[in-house]
Amino acid sequence: MDKRQRENYKAWIGYINSDSRIWGQYTDMVDFVYKEYPKTKQKFEVIAIPLLFTMSHAIELGLKENIMHLKKYSQSKLLTAFNDWMILVKSHNLKGLSKEFNSQFNKTCKKLGVENDIKAGFNKLYGELEKIIVVLEKGTETYRYANKLDNKSEFVEKSLEFEKKIDFYELEKLFTEVDKLLTRTTNLISEYTDYVDLVEAHPQYKIGYKNRLLCRALYVGGGTDLKIRKKFDKEMIRQEDDKWFDKDQGESIEMVIHDDHVYLLLKK
Repeated sequence: MDKRQRENYKAWIGYINSDSRIWGQYTDMVDFVYKEYPKTKQKFEVIAIPLLFTMSHAIELGLKENIMHLKKYSQSKLLTAFNDWMILVKSHNLKGLSKEFNSQFNKTCKKLGVENDIKAGFNKLYGELEKIIVVLEKGTETYRYANKLDNKSEFVEKSLEFEKKIDFYELEKLFTEVDKLLTRTTNLISEYTDYVDLVEAHPQYKIGYKNRLLCRALYVGGGTDLKIRKKFDKEMIRQEDDKWFDKDQGESIEMVIHDDHVYLLLKK
């Protein structure tokens, strides 16, 4: 083992200081197992329980991150599957968390006036989430111990069904689709939520504009604003500084730079 290889064994874990990063590592672990473990020619039965726990916890973290993100835009304090937010944060119940995720997404769509075709894309992948939860059953706590105990440490039930059999090949397909849902939902409606963020900082853009951007906010680095000006000058009619008319779509577009991002607003 050379010096570089030896250094790979050392990890600065303190930088992993957010649930979103931990979620990413759990997902990376699942991907790694499915990529490398088949090379051993061993049955998945050998690592079944820790792998199920890793998948379950990845989904739990992803659901919670999405719920908290959507909460800002739905502006709803009411919960569908939990009595209060603290219970939700502590919960391992994937069924309840998925129900809350769906509820917060629909509330956000209603609040922001999101188009139906975007909601249809969400609903298709959400169906895969419901399928994987049926396989994973009661949540992450199911795969930590052989027995479930109550608050008084009294036996409640066995955590695992004796005759339960899981096809890990099919489970990987479901997990991949669910990962798409959890990692892409925020981007799916970002043209609406980014507009809300801009209006929050600059209320003057609330009147006279549509409820969404042309696309999500773009990082200004790398000359993004200059590239957009060049592209729009070529394809559209410039009306004045950073304002164009798209004759093909019949839309007026205005470019605004805020907090190191480019926002392309659509005028009514």
